[in-house]
Amino acid sequence: MARPRILLLVCWRGWDRAKLEVVLAHEAAHVARRDWLISILARVNTAIFWFHPLAWWLERKLAVLAQDACDEAPLRANL
Repeated sequence: MARPRILLLVCWRGWDRAKLEVVLAHEAAHVARRDWLISILARVNTAIFWFHPLAWWLERKLAVLAQDACDEAPLRANL
């Protein structure tokens, strides 16, 4: 079974420790919430209902909500 990986930009070595911790907390929240699975399901829904505006709206809304929720992760971790 594959384990999740967090991929960072090449320039991450130039980041200060605080920025790196915040970015890792944010990305770890995506992994913990299984946002990748919800994203895939939203894409499948859009592929099936490509003609329906609500399918496209739902995909965008889920992506924004996932980002907002994970943006709060570093705050909850007091970073």
